Amino acid sequence: MWEQLEDKGLLKGMDEKQQKNKIKNLKDVFRQELAKIERSKKSGCGTEDIYTPKLTWFEAGHFFAEVLSTRHNSTQHTKYI
Repeated sequence: MWEQLEDKGLLKGMDEKQQKNKIKNLKDVFRQELAKIERSKKSGCGTEDIYTPKLTWFEAGHFFAEVLSTRHNSTQHTKYI
């Protein structure tokens, strides 16, 4: 994940603490956008009314989904043990 963000120039000129904070913020925003999509799907609205993210980087940020789903699944797994 670091490499992809560095390749896009999103971590230039930042120290390690700033980089970690930036990544956390990007993951949080991506997670919020996914939640908006899910809420709009569950609301019963038609397919043309499903929320579409306005973020320019949302499509490019789908590598976050793997990290988020892994974390979510491991949390769910330990929750039910």
